Amino acid sequence: MPSRTEYFRKFPFIDYNGAISVNIVRRAALNENVKNFLTAFYTYTIPNSDRIEHVAYDYYDDVNLDWLIYHANDIIDPYYQVSRPIDEFNNFITDKYGSIRLARRKTIHYKNNYEGDSEVITTSSYQSLPKSQKKYYQPVQNKNNTIGYERSKLDFIISTNKIETFDILNVSGDFIKNEVIVRDDDNTSFAEVSSSNPNNLIIQHVRGDFSANTNYTITGEESGATATVNAESFKLLSLTVGEDEQKFYSPVSFYDYEEQINNDKQEIFLVDNTYSVTINEQLTEILRQ
Repeated sequence: MPSRTEYFRKFPFIDYNGAISVNIVRRAALNENVKNFLTAFYTYTIPNSDRIEHVAYDYYDDVNLDWLIYHANDIIDPYYQVSRPIDEFNNFITDKYGSIRLARRKTIHYKNNYEGDSEVITTSSYQSLPKSQKKYYQPVQNKNNTIGYERSKLDFIISTNKIETFDILNVSGDFIKNEVIVRDDDNTSFAEVSSSNPNNLIIQHVRGDFSANTNYTITGEESGATATVNAESFKLLSLTVGEDEQKFYSPVSFYDYEEQINNDKQEIFLVDNTYSVTINEQLTEILRQ
């Protein structure tokens, strides 16, 4: 077992409802003391392959000072509140979503895609935009003048881009809610099942085109179910944002979502090594009380 559990061993045990438990209440007193050293904090990005105990060894020259990093960052659970190395992260994704591919294919929501657009448009170009698109831009200023407009650094999030429905002429198998379905004649067109019955399918998170002049077949990637779609029955039930705004959003897959959470956990605070001895002595004193 990695030494990331070492700091729990410093805390006394108590009888809690008949069970012997670690008295983590004592950590609150330590946290208040640690916060007194805020001026000694600085940010640190954990490399992808490193664990907290590796950081403790590299910086404090003592793997057992991993507890100081946990406390400085108010981490209670040293297993789930810290970033996972890439191999552990991918194992976590596979366990939770079935496979990395499925996690990449499934959409959790749509997000304003400003991060992939660094273009600065001219003032005249901005003025000529439809009113519905102007909210996606912010002015770029040079001293007292606006020299252009760039994408707003705001995380507009929508639950889905559109919801569509169509009737089924015949079906083999049962579609699973939220599974990805694909047009067999165009594998760039796929969506997720919102609800289904033997005669009808409602889909969301639509990429590509599910309207057609002729009937076509679809396949569920998890269930393996197949169906023939009645092309004439196709209907758009809901368009979350207008067609002229669709280009400002990109789907966020479950993999992307989980990866961002994991990456955010790589940003931590370290207490200056100068204070590590003092804080360690304070911990010892607190646990004697």
